[in-house]
Amino acid sequence: MGNTEIEVHSLVVEGEIVREYKYIHFTKEREGWACRNNRSGNELGVVEWYAPWRQYCYHPTVQATYSQSCLDDISDFLEHVNGS
Repeated sequence: MGNTEIEVHSLVVEGEIVREYKYIHFTKEREGWACRNNRSGNELGVVEWYAPWRQYCYHPTVQATYSQSCLDDISDFLEHVNGS
């Protein structure tokens, strides 16, 4: 049987680890953050400023199925960047 261990990636801001997620991680991009799968590194979506709502929002870039825990991680990240 293959190795089923999942990597945990950290979000590092100005040298400080602020969030760790089991299935996804975020990388800083010019206009926001890319949300990537920890195992494959594939981009799932982006977190960018959405002016009409005056907050950062998640925008999927691929059609994907998300588990509850993955959506919880995305929600946690949004709460962090939006200062909620």
